[in-house]
Order: sequence, then C-alpha cells, then structure tokens
Amino acid sequence: MINGGVCDIYTSGSQLGDAEAFLTANASKNGLVTIDIGVNDVLLCVSGGTINATCIVQQEAQVTSNLQTILTAVRNAGGANLRIVAMNYYDPFLAEWLTSTSGQLEALVTVVALQQFNATEAGVYLLNGSFSG
Repeated sequence: MINGGVCDIYTSGSQLGDAEAFLTANASKNGLVTIDIGVNDVLLCVSGGTINATCIVQQEAQVTSNLQTILTAVRNAGGANLRIVAMNYYDPFLAEWLTSTSGQLEALVTVVALQQFNATEAGVYLLNGSFSG
C-alpha cells in the first residue's frame, strides 16, 4: 500500500498516494475511510502448520510502523472531520481444529497470536483517533 504493490493502476505509484490525492481533493466533505490491512504481513510467518513466533514479533513491529505511516497520511489528507474505521481479523486457522490433534494445537496457538495482533493494531488505531472493531 505504501510503496506500490502488484498492480500498475496507481497514478501516484502507490495505493496510499492515490488515497491521499482523493482525500485531499475531497477534504471538505465529511468522509469515512475503512481500513482492513496488515494481516498479510503476519501470514508470512505461518507455513505448513508451523508458526514462526520470531517472525510474528518482527512482522508486528513492521505492521505497527506501516499502519502509523498510513493513518498519519490518511488523516492529514482527509482532514480533522474524516472518520476512520478499522477492522480486526478473524482466525482462518480455526478450521484446523477439525483435522487432527496437531490441527487442534495449531488452532490454539493461532488464537493467541491473532489476539495479540488484533490488540497491537487496535492500539495503533486508538492512538490515531480511529475506531477499531
């Protein structure tokens, strides 16, 4: 979102740049922005039923930094009246509970990891005057 992405459709070179341009052009309107971002960074830490805890800690730090950058840019572009609403995440790995004993262990571990991730994001959203739920 910050540095471009897999698409070449952004006139500014990134999704964030295009969002800033749109919000700046429409800053006089009472707008609403929804954000659902960050979990892909943490999913990189899950592979073949194994969760890399060190990777999750590192990625959460990166998500926190990126989210701060994004929220600051969106707020500055959209103005003080812009409402920002963010989504937390469900656990797609809970279905592993139904597969086996090892799947049950994986599901339990992901619950803890996802709760931490959601709490991390919620903290950043709250510090930036956004609503998370």
